[in-house]
Amino acid sequence: MDALLPHLNSVVIDAVRRTESTIWIIAHSQSRQGQCPKCGTTSSRVHSRYRRRPADTAIGAHPVVLDLTVHRFFCDDDSCSAAIFAEQIPGLTQRWARRTTVLTTMIDAIGLALAGRAGARLATTLGIRISRDTLLRAVRSIPDKPIETTPILGIDDFALRRGHVYGTIVVDLVTSRPIDLLPDRTSDTVSSWLQEHPGAEIVCRDRAGAYAEVNRPGRGGGS
Repeated sequence: MDALLPHLNSVVIDAVRRTESTIWIIAHSQSRQGQCPKCGTTSSRVHSRYRRRPADTAIGAHPVVLDLTVHRFFCDDDSCSAAIFAEQIPGLTQRWARRTTVLTTMIDAIGLALAGRAGARLATTLGIRISRDTLLRAVRSIPDKPIETTPILGIDDFALRRGHVYGTIVVDLVTSRPIDLLPDRTSDTVSSWLQEHPGAEIVCRDRAGAYAEVNRPGRGGGS
């Protein structure tokens, strides 16, 4: 099991059963302490145990549900508002999550690659039960990556509503990847963005007059 399901190494697997097309993995936590999510205090005083049933990655295209018994601990910090907190298993569970971390990562990847209908069809084929709307919500919940410094930027406008509403796209021309979208195409907005994200040595733009203002001295642009 350690070789086939390495993400379950931190729990003890008690049994594996199959009910119709679903595989159930019954397991329990082997940890003797937990960390309070509010104050960070580590506690070993067990309050109780409870069962969670997060969905896990499929096995042989069969959906998998993890029937997991974990602990509730007392928080030993008297000033903390969380008198009791639930144990989270690193790399496996998260607060309020109905899926394991591994399955969440897989769903995010499917959603980013194929989006709604096509992603849901592929997920179903792989044994992952998810609707197109849930898949899109999962994609929207992915946090934005921090904007990194790049020596060569490209800026251009794009239509939110052709002929009426336009924005600005900022592209890292070293990697050819978009890094930000701005709500309009005014020079003030672009200049403010460049001042908040310094480090670009060259800013490539189209011939729009607003973008020409950006590259003037004192406006925050490059060359």
